[in-house]
Amino acid sequence: SACEKGGQWLLALGLLGRMSAGRVDPDLISCSAAISACEKCAQWRWAVELFQVMRRVGLTPDLISYNSVMSACDKGGRWEWALELLWDLQRRALRPTIISYNAAISACATGRQVDHALALLQRLRQDRLLPDVVTYGAVMSACERCMEWELALELFGEMLQAGLIPSTVACNTALSASAFGCHWHWALDLLSSMDGKGIGADIVSHNAAITACERAGQWRHALALLEAALSRRLTPDAQSYAAAIDACARSSSGGLILELLGQMREESLRPDPSTYGVALSTACARAGCWGPAPLLLDAARRGGERPLQAFARRFTDPWRKTARPAVNDAVPRSVLQAARPQRHTFLGGSPRLPAPWPSAASWPATWQQRRRISPRSARSWSAEPRAGPPWTCSRQPARKGR
Repeated sequence: SACEKGGQWLLALGLLGRMSAGRVDPDLISCSAAISACEKCAQWRWAVELFQVMRRVGLTPDLISYNSVMSACDKGGRWEWALELLWDLQRRALRPTIISYNAAISACATGRQVDHALALLQRLRQDRLLPDVVTYGAVMSACERCMEWELALELFGEMLQAGLIPSTVACNTALSASAFGCHWHWALDLLSSMDGKGIGADIVSHNAAITACERAGQWRHALALLEAALSRRLTPDAQSYAAAIDACARSSSGGLILELLGQMREESLRPDPSTYGVALSTACARAGCWGPAPLLLDAARRGGERPLQAFARRFTDPWRKTARPAVNDAVPRSVLQAARPQRHTFLGGSPRLPAPWPSAASWPATWQQRRRISPRSARSWSAEPRAGPPWTCSRQPARKGR
């Protein structure tokens, strides 16, 4: 148990081996502690192996052992094994707890199995268990990874209705869903209210909100969020700047794009090659200012992408409906040559963010009308075991916007 708490999985296995060598048979408690030590250190293969050894030597695993090995399967991306273990413990007359279901749902989220995750949510309610913050966060994660954005937001709204305080991970998932669902104002409301509820917003939270503003064309809010992250002493990453640069591209703010690229360089961040294409199409092509273009092309080339192709993809952008000239005709010949490096500075002030916490009643009507989480009201989940992983949904998920 001490090795488990200290994260010393190798030492735990060594002690277990010495017990056998010393003719002391390991018992259920020692084996369960070793499995838990392996699980916490992401050594899922050893955890599964120990679980199988327990059975071979005649030990009957308890609920703690099952929960630990299911969590290990989650870390190993073995969602099928986690579901089989959940079904097996019920066959052995053990009653799964919310921890058991959370481990299985988390494994399904890792494996992008949204239908299994939803089926487990339905099943635990049938077992008269109440989903907690971890449950909602895991199901929301499964929805987000399978691009079921509206469903993820609906689950978040239900979590608020249940009086639960969401975790940072759950809020980040909701922010990401708001970005892809084009609900940028909800993203701003949620982000600005997290601190008031004692939920620490991290750089992932700000990145998701910046992306939401970028997709809605709200470039001023995107820059405000980047400034807010800096004022909170968070460290913006390449994704933060890339989303802000994309937002500026929608407003043709070429000067700001160059400043953001300069800040990335000062922070030793490496932009994605396509980010240079944004700068070329916005700061150079649209504004007709080709001075920085050689530097941008050279940097994109050193980043591993053919720079002219990166420029071509961005030059024929989807926001302009006019005819586009050929790239070779639009770009001055001198631009294709290497250039001396140059530095830029960062932008200044930015607008404030809205402040109120979004109450459950303020979520969009389409979510409020379906308050009893039947996220897909015309569907039902089959929870009957059959060959293969249990609770396989008989329906095929209806994907929207694919």
